[in-house]
Amino acid sequence: RFSFDAQANSGSEPNIDYNVLDAFKKSMDYMRYDYGEYVDKNGSVIPAYCIISNAADGSTLYDVEKKSYYAYWLINGEGCNPASTEEEDTEEETPSNARDLNINVNDISVNDVISTKVDGYETEEYDGQQVVRIWRTPQFNDWYKEEMKEGQPYMGLDGTIANVPHFVSACTTYTGTERVGKKPSWTTTNDSCKLVPDGVEGISIGESSNGREDESDDLVLRFTAEITFSPDIFTFKNHHMLALGPTNRVNVTDSYSQIQSLFAKRAADCAEDDLTCNNALNLGGN
Repeated sequence: RFSFDAQANSGSEPNIDYNVLDAFKKSMDYMRYDYGEYVDKNGSVIPAYCIISNAADGSTLYDVEKKSYYAYWLINGEGCNPASTEEEDTEEETPSNARDLNINVNDISVNDVISTKVDGYETEEYDGQQVVRIWRTPQFNDWYKEEMKEGQPYMGLDGTIANVPHFVSACTTYTGTERVGKKPSWTTTNDSCKLVPDGVEGISIGESSNGREDESDDLVLRFTAEITFSPDIFTFKNHHMLALGPTNRVNVTDSYSQIQSLFAKRAADCAEDDLTCNNALNLGGN
């Protein structure tokens, strides 16, 4: 169980509005989580420590143009490239990239990057390191092919992905539907990984009170809550965990949300001379 203090602001008068709190409770039934593994183009699992999923400020890496989340693969890191073998790393070979030179990925600077390709992968520089970009969710129409072709990214209507590094979800599946004269339409399904397995019954509301937000000075409802989350989101072996908020959109990437983005600074107590705050309707209860 997860206990916390929260606050609800309807955004308009009257700000003390229990409909906001009620909507929060009901949304629990639609919240999901997602986890899985990143794999190379051959389907081999890339160790979790070789993946950068967040920017320096903690935000999830996001491509605005493609409207997709992604991660960086530290392909030159020790043990990070499943395709590497001891034979490929012998001293007799002519070094052609940072992996061949046995350079520690943490020591690579912008000026140290030797090549823009590693083992056939296009690389880029990130924080002074040579990385390969991997999409958290598919590039549906870019990867879609009616038939799999050697060396080309492939995605079938049944959600099969091959020949491209990608994320293999343990929760989410993808399905394409053909359309005459148009690109396929894609839908996502996540029925097995509910963030709060008991839905509305999995959240209980305790005490409530009024408060003022510091920046906007808005009147808000403060309350305590207790949520029973799925234990799977805390399991160490479940890598690359993300929370999925409620959404009415088709593409699951529209609902990706980091858990820390749900939290904000606590609203201040009502001042003694703040009659609006002290006298605002607050029926309490849940």
